[in-house]
Amino acid sequence: MKKLTRPFLLCFLLATFIGIQKTQVQVESSNENIWFHYFGKNMVSSKLSFSFEATMRYANGFSEKQQNFIRPSVDYQFTKQFMGTIGYSHYNIYS
Repeated sequence: MKKLTRPFLLCFLLATFIGIQKTQVQVESSNENIWFHYFGKNMVSSKLSFSFEATMRYANGFSEKQQNFIRPSVDYQFTKQFMGTIGYSHYNIYS
């Protein structure tokens, strides 16, 4: 087991203190959010693939649309550690 370092311990204590302070000033509220998300990746060849991502998000059950988006892309694996992607994104935000 690794010994904890002093900077790690100080960061942990500071984050805990900030978290406790934030929870004391928060106002209680609730919202019934529902969301659907899909992500798919289809291999065309060993180096080329097509990806598609879509999300729909609603507030207060299904009564208020909040956001939806689609994001198709084409991915190419140049090396084992490097992949490039080009794509398009379209989204709607409802008020």
